[in-house]
Amino acid sequence: MKQRIIQEVEQTEQEEKCLTEYKQEMDLLMQEKMAHVEELRQIHADINAVSDGSRFDLERYLAVVVRRECSPSSSEVSNYS
Repeated sequence: MKQRIIQEVEQTEQEEKCLTEYKQEMDLLMQEKMAHVEELRQIHADINAVSDGSRFDLERYLAVVVRRECSPSSSEVSNYS
């Protein structure tokens, strides 16, 4: 009976040790996950910033093209004079 209680106590101590290691590993994995989440958030923000900038540049370019296409050239203006 005494030997059985000793084995149970040793087994419980071993399980507690394993549980402590498991919790530490989970904490480290959660920290790593949060670091990856933050990195992805920053990448997404950068992509949006570049995308917004590209849209602005594209819109500005299209405005120039439309002005150029819709405005009469100097030779056309001369022909009307």
